Amino acid sequence: MNAGKALIKLSQYHEALNAFTRSENINPELASIYILKAFCYRQLGHFNKAQNAYEKALKIQPNYALTHYNYAILLDLYLQKPAQALQHFEDYQALQNKPDKQVKRWIKELNRRVIRESSNRP
Repeated sequence: MNAGKALIKLSQYHEALNAFTRSENINPELASIYILKAFCYRQLGHFNKAQNAYEKALKIQPNYALTHYNYAILLDLYLQKPAQALQHFEDYQALQNKPDKQVKRWIKELNRRVIRESSNRP
């Protein structure tokens, strides 16, 4: 894990993924492996692989707020899936002690977009 984190700091994302895959082979139930793999995949433009990694992380640790937050960003900005992004931003917000004002605005905007998109469908 530490080698992978060091490689991320050097922007060596392919090599970091290799290090995290070795970590995954040792302990596949560690959510942080998949969170870091998702980050690397996103940096490399492999958005569907990032999505799969976030989903694995959430299966292991479903109440980790930052995973919901980062996954929501991926879903909205990179995969153009606003309804799914909305759900994860709401999950993130529900896990906060005090609501995040910026995320509250994003939720409001995503609600508008989801409603608008659903009303434009035949």
